[in-house]
Amino acid sequence: YNRLPDHMVFVHADAPEHVGSLDRPNILDDTLQAVINGVRLPFAHLGGNRVTMAWNRHSMGVLWKGLFGSSFAPAAGEVQTYCCSHFVVSRERVLLRPRRFYEDALGF
Repeated sequence: YNRLPDHMVFVHADAPEHVGSLDRPNILDDTLQAVINGVRLPFAHLGGNRVTMAWNRHSMGVLWKGLFGSSFAPAAGEVQTYCCSHFVVSRERVLLRPRRFYEDALGF
C-alpha cells in the first residue's frame, strides 16, 4: 500500500474477449500507451461489455453495505458499470481510501 506503482492495471487472461482483437487498435493498448507516455489517468474501464444483469436488492445490498461500510445501498438503476473488472487505476486514486478499507474488503 505504501509503495504502489503510479498505475495498476487489472485484466483477465481473456482480455481480447472484452476489448476486441489485440491485433488491431483497442482500448487496452491505447490506455497502456497513454500511461506509459505520462498521461495522468486516475481511473478508466478497459472493457466494452456493459453489465446488464438485474440488481438483486437483497444480495447486492449485502455486498454494497459490507464492502463500503454503508448503512444503505443504492436502488436498482443507480449503479452501472462494465463487466469483469478490467480497469486501470492510479496510486493517487487508491490512496483516497485508507489501507484498512482494502483489508476489510479482502476479508469480506
